[in-house]
Amino acid sequence: MALDALTDANFKKIAAVIDGWATLSRWPTDATGAEFIAELNRTEVLIGWALPELMAASPLKVYLCGSAGMDSHLGHGLESKTGFQICNAGSIMGIPIAEHLFGLMLALTRQINVILRQQAEHRWERRWRAGELYETNVCIVGLGGSGAELARRCSAFNMKVTGVRRDAGKGHPGIGKVLPVSQLCDAVRDADHVFTVIPGGTESRHLFNDRVFAAMKPGACFYSASRGSVTDEAALIRHLQSGHLGGAGLDVFESEPLPASNPLWAMDNVIISPHSAGLSHRLPDRFCELTCANLSRYRRSEPLLNRFDLRTMSSSR
Repeated sequence: MALDALTDANFKKIAAVIDGWATLSRWPTDATGAEFIAELNRTEVLIGWALPELMAASPLKVYLCGSAGMDSHLGHGLESKTGFQICNAGSIMGIPIAEHLFGLMLALTRQINVILRQQAEHRWERRWRAGELYETNVCIVGLGGSGAELARRCSAFNMKVTGVRRDAGKGHPGIGKVLPVSQLCDAVRDADHVFTVIPGGTESRHLFNDRVFAAMKPGACFYSASRGSVTDEAALIRHLQSGHLGGAGLDVFESEPLPASNPLWAMDNVIISPHSAGLSHRLPDRFCELTCANLSRYRRSEPLLNRFDLRTMSSSR
């Protein structure tokens, strides 16, 4: 069963992969009615997006999810569902997320946000306070698909990259130093730009807190994608208001949509995007390719790509 948001061409490719092995039905992404539930109860593999509580009550064996974040799937029984496999689509969003975050960094560094406000006001004011990325220090927390793509772009701009990952012993190509999460304060201490691109969950909740922000150098900028729960937003606001942090580029928040009363909206040194870093016109095709690969693997009883363990909130690529 495929939940829509795929193109007709994508649907045809998926149908070709399962031809002679399974049947394929197509439903809108917001399907919840009795007819949909009856179809779900006859389904072995689900592609796309669906309510986790509906899947938990079905005989579903595989869920090929079109999203990267999995925290919204917790607490519905999927983590204890026998013989059930869930795969996310985080690997297909690495490029747009990396480009989006790099764009936020470039905008804050060159004060593009200020220039756009001046343009809206028809105000000509030459500014000489803009900085450079060249030979500055960057810390990337999370070296999955998005973090790895971001590191490559930072290296291309001659930035010095430090990475943080759960298993620091793995290291990472192109990154001079990789530290464990337990040394996060040490990792951010000399960074001019600090990024978090890690998934949400109990273990990562408020990983970026008052202690970590205090450890960052004065004037450093902070950037966040993936999940807003990773950041203690109140602590971030305090460090921005005090002037300790030089700015922030934020795509995710603890409460979404971001309430109109949140002080982040009014800060000149903050750029807000509406949880859109992973969006791209190329995602349907990438998701289709990932889906076709996993369907072929499932048919051959091979390990699935991007399999996600909801019990530990970790993925295997």
